[in-house]
Amino acid sequence: MLDRRGAGRIDAHRLLRSQRELFLSDEAEQVMAKDGPTEIYMIKKSADGFIVSFRLGTDQGIAPGMDLVVLNEDGFQVGHVTVLSSTEKESEALVAGESGIKLGCRVSLPAAARRA
Repeated sequence: MLDRRGAGRIDAHRLLRSQRELFLSDEAEQVMAKDGPTEIYMIKKSADGFIVSFRLGTDQGIAPGMDLVVLNEDGFQVGHVTVLSSTEKESEALVAGESGIKLGCRVSLPAAARRA
């Protein structure tokens, strides 16, 4: 017979663990946003091409029209994006031309902006 109380504890434990992982993930994104590249977390198809979403925004000096570099997991440049819109913490950008951009690639502030 299944002990429902034990199953409930396992589910609660899993929930707490996933919430902790989400918090740590957000914390890592905040550190990366402050110090440099941040991960592309969404790619959408649009009439103009592909639009990527990432966690850099006006708080980090991102503004519509800005061109940013995209790096792969190994740190090699794989493309460029042009920012379409930004909030304080997030932005969406249009992928420029053909590229190797995919989920997990990182968007980087221009070097001059990171030093400021």
